[in-house]
Amino acid sequence: MLDKVRGKFFVVGIHKSPYQGATPRIELGAVSADDGEKGENTFFNQATPFGEIKMDLTNPAVAEFFKLGDAFYVDFVRVVKPST
Repeated sequence: MLDKVRGKFFVVGIHKSPYQGATPRIELGAVSADDGEKGENTFFNQATPFGEIKMDLTNPAVAEFFKLGDAFYVDFVRVVKPST
């Protein structure tokens, strides 16, 4: 069984958040294989041909971190519940 999964996403949109007090809404989409970067993007696209992540941010410093078109690795690590 896998203990983590990595995806590769890029910023496809930065919009006004509908939530009061939030700074922007950041939208990320899965990378595509036809972006001219044959190799790594093709590898990720074969595993995740479509995917999206939307985040409403409240920390201005974090919001500044994301720029339109920037790519990011996204790691999914299962949260292990503590044993009782």
